[in-house]
Amino acid sequence: MAKSTYEYIISHEPNGSSDQSVKQTIQIIKKNHPAYGYRRVTGELHRMNILVNGRLQI
Repeated sequence: MAKSTYEYIISHEPNGSSDQSVKQTIQIIKKNHPAYGYRRVTGELHRMNILVNGRLQI
């Protein structure tokens, strides 16, 4: 197994558990700021040092 493959597997959480925490954070942001669209929500996530792309589905 390549070293890069091994490090990738070790560094990523299985079963999408990191996506669940991001989804919960998005739901909290939307609850606190219902008028926020995807760009402002993404901005809030970046301010919280949570890096996501625009393709995450809730």
